[in-house]
Order: sequence, then C-alpha cells, then structure tokens
Amino acid sequence: MAEASESPMATVIKTFPPCAHDHRHMIEIRQTKDRGQSIYASRDIPRGTIILSEAPLLEAIEEPGSASVLELFEALSPCKQQAYSQLHGNDDKSAKPELMTRDTVFSIYNTNKFKTTVLEIGSRFNHSCIPSAELIDEHHDHETRHRFVTLRHVGAGEEITISYVAAYEFLKERKPALSKVYGFSCDCPACGDGIQRHVLEAIAVANEKLNDKIRKMTFENHNSVELHQRRLPDLDDLASLLEFDGGLGRVAHDWQATISSAVLGKADLALNWARKASDISLHHVGPRHIQHKRDREIVEGLESIEMKRIISKAVAWQDRDLHEFEDNYESKCDCDEITWPGKNLMSWVAMLVRRGPVYWDDEWEVAQR
Repeated sequence: MAEASESPMATVIKTFPPCAHDHRHMIEIRQTKDRGQSIYASRDIPRGTIILSEAPLLEAIEEPGSASVLELFEALSPCKQQAYSQLHGNDDKSAKPELMTRDTVFSIYNTNKFKTTVLEIGSRFNHSCIPSAELIDEHHDHETRHRFVTLRHVGAGEEITISYVAAYEFLKERKPALSKVYGFSCDCPACGDGIQRHVLEAIAVANEKLNDKIRKMTFENHNSVELHQRRLPDLDDLASLLEFDGGLGRVAHDWQATISSAVLGKADLALNWARKASDISLHHVGPRHIQHKRDREIVEGLESIEMKRIISKAVAWQDRDLHEFEDNYESKCDCDEITWPGKNLMSWVAMLVRRGPVYWDDEWEVAQR
C-alpha cells in the first residue's frame, strides 16, 4: 500500500483468470519503479464493477502487537505465508517466509492492513484522495469478504486507486493521518493547488455544515418542517459538488434529501433523490444486496403515489378534525404512508399529501410549495 503517482515505467507481473466472485480478470498487478506493486486496469472498466472480492489473508480480532501478528502469520499455511511475504514492507522478497523476522512480519502488517485485515491482492491498491474505487466490507454466514468497486469509468492502462482515509475530510486532516499511519505525504491532485483541491475542500465544508445540522436534530424535532426547509438547499449544494467531483457514491445515500423532500410534501423531488440513491446502491453493492432492495422499496413506494395535484385554492387547515370540512370537499387528506429504513435512521414515516398540509405526529404543518 502506498501513494499513487504517475509511473510510466510499470511492468505487468500478474494477471488473473475469470472468477465467480468478481471481475478480477479486468485488472492486473504491475511492478512500479517508485512505489512497489500496484493495481491497474487491463481493459476499460465500467462504473460499479466489482473488480475484486476476497477473504482476508491475515486477520486480527483487535489491533495486535508484533508478537501477536507473528503468531497469526505462523498459523497460516505455507502457501499463504508465501503470499504474505510478497507484500509491500518486506525488503527481501526472495527470503523464505519461515525465516522472516518478527519485525519484517509486523512491518508488512502495518504497511498493508485495512483496519486489522491484510489482503493478498487488495492490499496492493495505492492511495488517492480522489480514488477510482472503493472498499466495501461484506459479512455473510460468519464469512467476511472485502469488495472493491469502481466509482467511475476506469480506462485501460489506468492505475486503480482507493482512499485510505474517510471520504471528504479536510486537507489539514488527511495529510497528517496519511503521514502518521502510512508514512507518506500525499501529493495527488486533491492535495495540490489545482481545482480538484478546491472542490474537495468545498465538499468537506458543505458536508461538515450538513452534518452539524443533522447532529442538532433530536427525536423531538426531526419532523420539523422548518428544519427540513433549511437543510434541503444544503443537500442540493452538496450533491452538485459531488457530481462535479465524480464521487457521488462515496458518501451516504441520498436518504436525507429524500426524507427532507418528503417531509416538505415534495413527492416528485423525493422520488428523484430516491432514484439517485437506488442507482448508487445498484452500482456499489449490486441488485441482490439488502441495501439496494431497500432503496428499490423506497422508489417503488414513491412511484405508487399519484403525483397529480388538484388544481384548487390552497387551504390552510386550522383544525385536524376533518369532519369540520364541507361534506362535498374532495380529497381532504389523500396520502400514503412510507417507512424509511436504514440503520442510521430512526423509523421515519412520511405522509405525502396531494395538497398543502403534511402531517407529523401531533401537529399539522403546511409545506411551502
């Protein structure tokens, strides 16, 4: 694992046959002059392609010391020990694995780990603050697999990179973290003086501003129409920046924008955001993943709502008792109930009304059109 950079002197040292779990036949490992072995696209790769899915080569339950890592290494099969010895961090790859010192084993671990996991192939992805792929951990039946999915189209011969730090952190936070943990100073375009640095900083500012508002939300005020009216423009600004940067899928789904639109009674806008979220999850985790299935349920629920609005004078409801309205008044409260899932969300229930009012818990609010 290292920082990505321009390196025309890269020699292909390994290619891969087709695999049932992924599309690794579309990538290859190259030996570079200045940063070890790196992963490149051997052909054009579309956005959302699972280019690699692999189980851990070495995995610790918690952050271990050098002695514990050596024990884990010694418990590996000879074949896996050989694979481990070929990773970045070992200066003498010709030495027999059983002769490696504890310091060398620990050096390889620290250089190649994802949290407490080392991967045989995936550990060769280099870093960029504007990556072309993303790591997604999946847990099924007591088995963990680490999937690498392309965030955008990757051209043949292009190096494929991931980010070693959280998406859209400020430069002042990224650089020290990379230097402390991985031992290099990043000089990718997002860390230079060009437009990509300024875009990434703008995204970080917008993201922090939005997260600050989300943190201020409580169980009691999460249904506030006024709050969602303030948040929706911020969400829209952030989405525009993300689309410009080409990294829309690197942050959480567009749940918040979907919810805010729904709370405000903007069903058509909520549907548009929900479709974006569904498109992201389709390309990131695939059509059979539970996250995408939930996204599709949201889209289908919104699509089932009649979007046609009754053309009539807007009525401000002063009382929640419908019987006070004229008997011949049609469609007083024709709405659909939708539950918003998601592990980081409360149980959101949006009632989308054909005309003005939006109902939340114990109050009626009239959404601004």
